[in-house]
Amino acid sequence: MRLERFELTKPDLLRQFGYHLIGSGLQPSSTSTALVYVRRYLEWLSEKGTEVAKQLPTDLPKIRRKVTYVPSDGDVERLVAETDGIPQPFATAIWLLPMAGLRDSEVVSLTIHDGSFYAEDNRWIITVRSPKNQQDREVPVLRAANRAIRSYVAEARPSLIRNKSNQWLFPGPSGHHVSRKSMEYWMRKVREQLNLPQLTCHSLR
Repeated sequence: MRLERFELTKPDLLRQFGYHLIGSGLQPSSTSTALVYVRRYLEWLSEKGTEVAKQLPTDLPKIRRKVTYVPSDGDVERLVAETDGIPQPFATAIWLLPMAGLRDSEVVSLTIHDGSFYAEDNRWIITVRSPKNQQDREVPVLRAANRAIRSYVAEARPSLIRNKSNQWLFPGPSGHHVSRKSMEYWMRKVREQLNLPQLTCHSLR
């Protein structure tokens, strides 16, 4: 797609982009996922003070799809509030799903060396190693989650590790990282409390 085909300040930019993707043959579920990434990127640019990004819409257009559910900003806010009632490391791990747009498999596989705090920008940058395309990538975490991550690393995580050589960011009781199954267990608890039956780890990325 050529960028000049669209007016960057037009309020229905995301809707046009979504229709373009579908017109190119992308499935509605994949289109919805792509739009989530675009919205998160625009939010990140806006936080950095980029003038163009401030003029762009961040509301997702409704793309007709069969199964895929994309949580609204309100759903995510309710999720974040509800995680206060679940134990660590799952509360922070679940936070990272929407705040960084990561897969649950990527979250559980993070080590303490994969996250770096950039004081200059006042945010965490996570290095995701060997995702599906076999290339590492750096992912900025939305500023709203920075305090929770820093608090977890400094206070909660040390009490979870039995061996100081454990490098997993979200260690499990066996000494390995927590499992995707255990993540989904706590996610199920959260969605039952919120009465959001379609909310899953996968839908939050």
